[in-house]
This record gives sequence, C-alpha cells and structure tokens, in this order.
Amino acid sequence: MIHEDFVTFIEAVILPMRRLNPNHARLDGNSSGGNREIKGMFRHHGKVWKVHADTHYEPLILAYNFIKDNKNEDPFLQNATGTGIGNCLVLKSIIQQSSSKPRFKYLYIYEVSSALHT
Repeated sequence: MIHEDFVTFIEAVILPMRRLNPNHARLDGNSSGGNREIKGMFRHHGKVWKVHADTHYEPLILAYNFIKDNKNEDPFLQNATGTGIGNCLVLKSIIQQSSSKPRFKYLYIYEVSSALHT
C-alpha cells in the first residue's frame, strides 16, 4: 500500500507500531545491522518513497511533529544516495540537530523507481 503522504503513513503505520513497541529504537526492533525490509511507502512531491526497517523511530517522529507544528512545512531535503544511484530523503539540518544523536542519520527513506508504482 502506498500512503498518500508522509503524515498518513506515520499515523497509519508508525504510530501504531510505536505504541506496541515503546522500547524499540528501530522499526525492526533490532539494535544494529542493516534491514532493507520495507515497512511502508508514501507519496511526497510527486514521487513514491519507501521506508526501510532499520530506520529509527526518532527521526520519523521528529519529521511528523515538525509538519504538525509548522503548518505542513516540508521537514525533508532530497539528496542523492551515497552510491549516487537514486535519491533519499534526509531531515533538514534544523530538525536533525534536535535529535538525541544529531551526527547520525538513522533515517532510511529511498525513492521507489517510477516503473514500480505507475
């Protein structure tokens, strides 16, 4: 399922998961290691984005709260991935700096190829 926007995705998927697992730092409940399982997808600026299971709750909740507190202002910047293949979303620096570990991204949101969602 592709959610219509980030807020809908957070409210339908992430907040219920967080209530069930309040002590987990990551969506998958693990403390380390990569996990490319897709926990959900949403539309943002005409593209579809997938959220990997090794994403931490904190940056997602920070982005969600920023949208709610700032009248739908975009909390994200779109960047090229480290490999240069594709795009990812990162938090704006003002939001990233408010996290408990601002040096670390912990947010793994990647653009879905348009061929997969047309």
